[in-house]
Amino acid sequence: MTQGIGLVMQGGGALGAYEVGALTRIYQAGYVPEIITGTSIGALNAAVIAAPKFGDPIETLHALWEHLSHAPGFVWHSSQKLLRASMGHPRFFKLHAPSFMAEKRPSIYDITPALETMEKFIDFERLNSPEAPRLVITATNVATGQIERFSNRDHYITSKHIMASGSLPPGFPPIQLNGSYYWDGGLYDNTPIRSLLRILDDHQISHMPIFLIELFCPEGIIPTTVEEAVYRMTELVFEDKFWLMLDGDKSAQHYSHMLYDLDKLVPEDLPIRDCEHYQSLMTMRALSHIITVNAEHNALTGVVDFEPKSINERIKTGYLAADDALIKNADRIEAILNEKHEGYMTECTHSHHTPGSKKKKEVLMSEIDERKYDSGAYENKWFETSDGIKLNYRVYGNGTSQKPAIIALPGLTRCARDLDPMAAQLSKSYKIYALNLRGRDLSDYDPDYSNYNTTVYIRDIYEFWKFTGEQPVVLLGSSLGALLAMLMVEDHPDMLAGTILNDLGATIEFAGMSRIFGYAGQLEDEDELSAVVETVKEHVGNQFVNLPDDKWERMALSMFGLKDGKWHHRYDDNLGVALVENKEAYRDLWKAHERAAELDLPILSIRGELSDVTSAETIRSMKTMAPRMQAVDIPDRGHCPILDEPKCLEALEGFMGQLENRA
Repeated sequence: MTQGIGLVMQGGGALGAYEVGALTRIYQAGYVPEIITGTSIGALNAAVIAAPKFGDPIETLHALWEHLSHAPGFVWHSSQKLLRASMGHPRFFKLHAPSFMAEKRPSIYDITPALETMEKFIDFERLNSPEAPRLVITATNVATGQIERFSNRDHYITSKHIMASGSLPPGFPPIQLNGSYYWDGGLYDNTPIRSLLRILDDHQISHMPIFLIELFCPEGIIPTTVEEAVYRMTELVFEDKFWLMLDGDKSAQHYSHMLYDLDKLVPEDLPIRDCEHYQSLMTMRALSHIITVNAEHNALTGVVDFEPKSINERIKTGYLAADDALIKNADRIEAILNEKHEGYMTECTHSHHTPGSKKKKEVLMSEIDERKYDSGAYENKWFETSDGIKLNYRVYGNGTSQKPAIIALPGLTRCARDLDPMAAQLSKSYKIYALNLRGRDLSDYDPDYSNYNTTVYIRDIYEFWKFTGEQPVVLLGSSLGALLAMLMVEDHPDMLAGTILNDLGATIEFAGMSRIFGYAGQLEDEDELSAVVETVKEHVGNQFVNLPDDKWERMALSMFGLKDGKWHHRYDDNLGVALVENKEAYRDLWKAHERAAELDLPILSIRGELSDVTSAETIRSMKTMAPRMQAVDIPDRGHCPILDEPKCLEALEGFMGQLENRA
């Protein structure tokens, strides 16, 4: 059984492949659009699913993007993508033929290939029939600077209408329609939510879910190259600004609810109900029913990058993002569809924007606290293991081919958030992947908790390294992550350029391990963040001396997140069960270290002086076995150093610098 929805699609050139993945998952879930608004590449995708030439909307959409995928005839360096794009795309836009008459043109490219591509994949007769979903595409009137809307209910939509919606100057020319000239609709508004809301009927306003697929992230990197500057500028120009007009999504929620209350107060026979402006205002009640498929920054760079690898990655990432949105909003969607009363108030619709207020601001836990100490210096991505588990990871920095990348692994009950302060600093010189193991934070929780074991973790890490395409990397592990790094020397030495062991050695002290096993999977939910901080101090307080309050709070936020209104630890509850029932064969870490010494593998040991997990004697013995091993002790720290301590950063930068010189 299918369910009608509204659909809003942004423009973004080659980033439109992300919409393909998201739409694939949305259709799989049984949702079919009744009303679609799109601009630029979103208008093209919208027209294809509204009237697919091949019959099936998703099949036709994938065929379109396979057609748009374009690899160069020879190898280009990644830094030359903008240069390559400037040469044109044979199935989208091409350079104008040379003119010997000094002919004046308002654009760089001839868009005839794009018009021909549209004719191949869109059934325009079907698009303009009553059976097609209602489609609204937007374009910017060049002369007036205003947005104009073209609907298949009021106009006969042609390829020129779609091209007008995506004709971005100065590359593409203004498109003439009925005596007026149009440029890309995204120049005026790249998120045509209002264009959809204004045409909803009362039932749709109250009971139709609306999916918004975003292509641009509000947050981004500080550019270090011209290419990065162009990408970041494009993000800022075309990101979703709709919610800011309403002081953020929370304010929009209350605005919607206020409109429902207002409508109930207005008598049925009052003439104002027939007023066009009142009716337009009432359509804004549907704001509370918008489900956002958030942009994933890592997949959404390079609006002109049509390389097959990039297109496929965006499709996969869009699929996963839509899957995540459907899971997180399942109860909301059900309520929107089935609630008997109007004005159902949903949870926050848009995670990136927070409301402003002229009054004293409340602390909104879900929108402020969880990101309070987040550097924002990374891109979130997902990787699927051979057994179908999706692992979340963060990518920091770019690095160079001369510098080995770092894969950073957190501890037993910890996640990649722990590594953020260190990674944000070190990524100025090196590329860093911070990987969440299965069962942690944003990674999938394994339905078979017996897979929470070192054998599976090692397999996941090795598959992930292969997936990245990196040369041998440095494995930086904290606690369990360090144990996995040591064992990797025996299992997969081919992936290693070195290891960094954060407070773990070849002998693990019983006292520390007992302490950790004592709380793994046992921590209770808390109502207040302050209570979370006290819980963290209770279990690890003796491992950190003179730690400022803000770092205690940051640690708490890296260990706990909001779930159903409570602060809950960021790992699978079954992790504790897996520890108790663990039946893995014992592996000798001294043997693994001996193998590292034989390979002359560079090793850096970081140990907290207060550690109850790793003794100074163990590190001395390890250095005897591997004399080239470097070691540093961090004062006022136990298990594990946070890695943002000045002495830590100095040791990390020195170690990585030596590896770079060694290469």
